[in-house]
Amino acid sequence: MKLKFDKYWGNVEKMNLVLHIASILDLRKKRTYVEFTLEDMYSPEQALLMFSLVKRTMDELFQCYKNMLQSQP
Repeated sequence: MKLKFDKYWGNVEKMNLVLHIASILDLRKKRTYVEFTLEDMYSPEQALLMFSLVKRTMDELFQCYKNMLQSQP
């Protein structure tokens, strides 16, 4: 069981970022849920690294969306 967990969730650098982005966009979970689960699954340093990556990616997506809306007539 641990081997399967480590295969998909073990390495923070190989983690699928889209999974966390989708969790944040899910109205039932939001950002605090992702932060909580990362802290529960990883060491504090790894959780902080992954959460900052998720947060930065969400900010970039929002800026992209905002720029698209502003450029429309």
